[in-house]
Amino acid sequence: MKKILFTLLIFLALSNITFAKEYQSSYGFSIDVPEHWLVLTPNELKNNPDLFDFENADFGGIDKTLLKQVINKIWSEFYRF
Repeated sequence: MKKILFTLLIFLALSNITFAKEYQSSYGFSIDVPEHWLVLTPNELKNNPDLFDFENADFGGIDKTLLKQVINKIWSEFYRF
């Protein structure tokens, strides 16, 4: 039983690594990001201005005022420097 559990844990750890890609930040650090995640970079936001289309059904259950505040925070962090 212990061998099966150990093998399962190793498999899960390795599978997590294989489904990640490395993202290199312009701030000098790198991080492994799951492939299904979207890194919100200034270029990503410029190229896809409709990412935060508040009329989209995906945003239906979210308070729109709070959502706008979060988006403004993201933009201010990217363009602060």
